[in-house]
Amino acid sequence: MPPSFNYKKDREALEQFLGQIDTKYQHAIELRNKSWFKPEVYKMLEKAHVSLVWSENQYASTPPEATSDTAYLRMVGDRSITNFGGTQRDQGEVMRKWYDALEEKSRLFKQGFIFFNNHFAGFGPGSVNEFRRLAGLAELDWKKMPVEHGPLQSSMAEFQK
Repeated sequence: MPPSFNYKKDREALEQFLGQIDTKYQHAIELRNKSWFKPEVYKMLEKAHVSLVWSENQYASTPPEATSDTAYLRMVGDRSITNFGGTQRDQGEVMRKWYDALEEKSRLFKQGFIFFNNHFAGFGPGSVNEFRRLAGLAELDWKKMPVEHGPLQSSMAEFQK
């Protein structure tokens, strides 16, 4: 949600939204205003089986609260980086913080997704490999990975069936 979406003004809208979602699908929500980071909100999300997206961005660093059995971490950064040809900023401490949070709560999750934006450190694939090293996983050679092209989506509203 945008940073302007805040607890005092928009709590009821979030409650209405959560009441309408189909629980046969997994849902996650990124709250980028610190006013949402409180126990009653975590309980609302947990009741609806919605993951609180853990996020490192220019607006907030989300508390690592588990509200469903799926972890979703977004490493976005602050958008000040404009050169994406390689790592521009050392984000090792930030990655360690989030890796430790995932490790600490890993027993609560069945699965997880981690997303790295180029704005986080300057080169998303490099950040992925740094995080993989933290996790004791082998690095990926992005240049050798096969590229598979399927049908292309022509707009945000066009979905595959």
